[in-house]
Amino acid sequence: MYISNNGSSLAYNGTTASDSTIVRIESPVINATGFSKILLTYLYKCNGEFVFVNSGSPAGGGAAVLDYGRIYYSINNGNSWVLVKDNIYGRSTKLTDVVELPAAANNSSQLKIAFEWRNNSSVVNNPPFIIDSLVMKGTASSPIQSASDPANAEEKYLGPYQTVHYYNPVTQRIMATIQNTSAFDFGCTRAELVRTGTGASPAWGLLPGEKISDKVYRVTPANSNPAAPYTITLYFTDAELSGWLNATGNRINDLAIVKSNADLTQLPPAAPAVFSGSNIRSAYGGGMHSLVTSSFTGFSYFAISKPFGNPVCPSTNPYYASDITGTAYQWQVNTGSGYTNIVNGTIYTGTATDTLRLTSPPTNWYGYVYRCAVTTPLGVVYTQAFTLRFGVNWQGTVSTAWENPLNWGCGVVPDANTDVTISAGAGFMPQVNTGTSIRSLKLLPGANVVVKTGVILLVSK
Repeated sequence: MYISNNGSSLAYNGTTASDSTIVRIESPVINATGFSKILLTYLYKCNGEFVFVNSGSPAGGGAAVLDYGRIYYSINNGNSWVLVKDNIYGRSTKLTDVVELPAAANNSSQLKIAFEWRNNSSVVNNPPFIIDSLVMKGTASSPIQSASDPANAEEKYLGPYQTVHYYNPVTQRIMATIQNTSAFDFGCTRAELVRTGTGASPAWGLLPGEKISDKVYRVTPANSNPAAPYTITLYFTDAELSGWLNATGNRINDLAIVKSNADLTQLPPAAPAVFSGSNIRSAYGGGMHSLVTSSFTGFSYFAISKPFGNPVCPSTNPYYASDITGTAYQWQVNTGSGYTNIVNGTIYTGTATDTLRLTSPPTNWYGYVYRCAVTTPLGVVYTQAFTLRFGVNWQGTVSTAWENPLNWGCGVVPDANTDVTISAGAGFMPQVNTGTSIRSLKLLPGANVVVKTGVILLVSK
């Protein structure tokens, strides 16, 4: 762009962007989808007019700029504009300038740039605004690894307070990011995808809403420290995330990273689910995809899931911890008619603290839902809901007898309020010899249960 030599006529005198006497040029629409940290580089001359004002004058000291250039940007195809650089003047020789656009310009599909020249129709100081060699560039989001690939593993050094990005070594697509937030040295740490897909798979839960993502990660450090904290970010394509949402019926705000010390591709996982109190979901790659970030201790297997309460063994002492920090806490229970405050007693303790503890709750409390009302500077905020559920796994350690507590993982024979899971890896398959009732029965592939002739096994769900 070249503004003709400055003059003293009123031809360039104007006060608003819509004034035809202001010289202004706009770029075509620029599609910056998937780009961030957008830089505008250009070559320019712009002398303009400026005068120095004495500090004792009514205007105060400094330079008063009278003829000058400006740069604007728009993210809505020019319907509105934001000033990004003002008072361009005092340059009679060529100069390269670089302007980083604000974060609002990131991922914009309707980005435009405008250059403007303003003149007060007075003193002439040529040249006016001359612009050439415009270049715009930004940082593109790395594609996300989603397809199953034998090379879905990368090993990198994860030292104290170090952040490491893990990519598929062949495709160079991003898989995960780990930030070591401690002084512990994890050493060479391997991150890999052990399962991929665009749906949901069962793990611990019996309900669709409790299924985890098809996509499962495993992280293995050379040096282990179960107390060393870290932050992990997992990357999901739109197809992977929407597939999980559609298969489970969950909402986008329900998702969280779930961790387990056991293989999440096995049914059921041999270790319980662990959820972080901190889950942050962010748009990635122009808003088309997502990344989810959580903080944990201890590396293992990871996926996404809706937080839920793990089934507990009957006659044990479950507890629930607030994932929100505040100045006061009040735990509540919903037994089917809405939430009410609870107080300490024979079963409940810690009702006014950040951790609610239950001592041997009866199994007919199955389905009670707990939450904590936390007083914060922003008012009362409620934690996620925790559902009390009872469940046992068949082990078949000593015999086929269903009625022998030594054959059950909890050492307790299930009752009418207990979920039962039987897997093919048990030592003996169970046989029911006397009439009994259970809440639900989950037979995993290869497993079976025999009910003796004349005996009834009543499954209510």
